[in-house]
Amino acid sequence: MFNNVTEVSASRELGKSIQNNLGKDDFIKLLVTQLKYQDPLNPMEDRDFIAQTAQFSALEQMQNLYSVNQLQQATGLIGRHVKAEVYTTSGLPETVYGQVMGIRSTNGQTYLVLDGGREVKADDLVAALDENGIRNELEAMLGKAVYLRVYGTDGEVIDLRQVIPVDYQIHEGTPYLITTSGEKIPLSEVWGVGDISG
Repeated sequence: MFNNVTEVSASRELGKSIQNNLGKDDFIKLLVTQLKYQDPLNPMEDRDFIAQTAQFSALEQMQNLYSVNQLQQATGLIGRHVKAEVYTTSGLPETVYGQVMGIRSTNGQTYLVLDGGREVKADDLVAALDENGIRNELEAMLGKAVYLRVYGTDGEVIDLRQVIPVDYQIHEGTPYLITTSGEKIPLSEVWGVGDISG
């Protein structure tokens, strides 16, 4: 289970390391290509073939172990608030806050299902937040330019609007930012935070 930012960061780095290396499908393609184009007068030695097969087996086991570990850690996050960073189609980083309501695993990728229905990859998780962590996030936003999602009639994000929070509260477990006009904004609506340009 993720207890702090260090564990989340280490888990993300392991996942990226595994994903950046050759996958099992790539390994099989290389092996088949090697067998297809080998010199018939000098075929691959049995021991070489066995060594490559053992490497493939080890790679597959490591990927399966990583997937199981990620799934177990994600299960431990159910009910907790999290912070993730995802990239939009334009390449901009988006901060996502929410409470984990469930998990979903598809094609070896684990997704956290957040309140409000939003899903983020477990690999995109930055931190699991306890109550102090939530308070720290909220306090860091006070007096800053906070960008909120604006939704269209179909539920898609169509724009961002800027507010400047002056206070916050946690009501029945849900964190809110409060603006000068008294507007109460759920933390899950925050898209990002920046400095006030002036």
